[in-house]
Amino acid sequence: MRIKAPFVDLNNHLDSLERETQLLYNETVTIVEIQGSRALIIAEEQQRFYKDEGFSGYKGWVDTNALSSYDSDVKKEVIVISKRAPVTLEETGDTIPLPFGCSFTCLGEEEHFLHIETADGKAGKIHRNDVVRRGETSPSPNITELSRIFLGDPYLWGGRTPFCKKDAVGTSGIDCSGLTSILYRILGVDIPRNACDQYRIAKEKPGNRLQSGDLLFSAPITNPGKIDHVMLYVGDEKIIEARKSTGSVGEIGCEERFGCHLSDLESGDETGDLVLYFGSIPF
Repeated sequence: MRIKAPFVDLNNHLDSLERETQLLYNETVTIVEIQGSRALIIAEEQQRFYKDEGFSGYKGWVDTNALSSYDSDVKKEVIVISKRAPVTLEETGDTIPLPFGCSFTCLGEEEHFLHIETADGKAGKIHRNDVVRRGETSPSPNITELSRIFLGDPYLWGGRTPFCKKDAVGTSGIDCSGLTSILYRILGVDIPRNACDQYRIAKEKPGNRLQSGDLLFSAPITNPGKIDHVMLYVGDEKIIEARKSTGSVGEIGCEERFGCHLSDLESGDETGDLVLYFGSIPF
C-alpha cells in the first residue's frame, strides 16, 4: 500500500497523537491490522533497529484515509528536491503540493516535465526542475546545497518535511535524523531513520578526515553510549543540524558549537558535556 496524503504523522499508539516519524506521499507501507479508522502499519522505507528482530520498518498507527490500496514493486527512481513541488493529476487536472523527499516511478518524459505514477497508480506530471533521479551521478546532487534548503525551518520531533506555512494538513518541520536520512535518500542511499541507528551503520573516522556529507553524532558525557543527536558536516569546520534547543535548522561553525576544532578530535572524544563520534556513509 501507499501513502496518499502529502505527508502524515505516524503515531506510537492507537489512541495517541504522539509523533514517531512522518510518512511522505507515495511511501510504501504494510498494514498489520485495522481498528476502526486507524491502521497499524510498517513503514517499509524507514528502517529502525529493534532489539528482538534487528532492522525493520518503523511501526505505528495512521488514519486509514491517508492510505491508498494501490501497490507496486516498480522502482521509484524520481525524487522531489524542492520544498514543495506541484504534481498535476492528469486525469482531473487537480494539483497536489508534495514535499522534498517524495519519490515516484517515471512513466515518460517531455522537455520540461516528467510523467510519474501517483500513489493511486494513475498518471501525474511534475516539472523537471523539482526532481532528480535518485543516486544519479551526472550531475550528482550536492548534499550541502540541498541541506541549506532547510535552514531556518522549525525543529519538529519526528518531522521529515521542510516547513511550509501554506500546508493544508499536518504540521511540517524536521528533526535531526529526519534531516540526515531524507538528504541521503536524495543521493540514492537509504539509511536508518534514527540517529543511534545511523551510527550503527556508519564507518568511524577521525575528525581530521571528515568530508562534506559525513555525519557527526553526539551523546551526553554522562551516558556516552546513548547517541541522541546527529549532524551533517558541510566542510570548512561547519555543520548543519536540526537542533531541539534552538528550535530550528541552523548552520554553525564547529569551534562555536563545540569549543574546539574537529580536526583535533578522534571519534569518541569528549568536548564540554558531549561525546562526539564521526562517521561516513558511502554515496
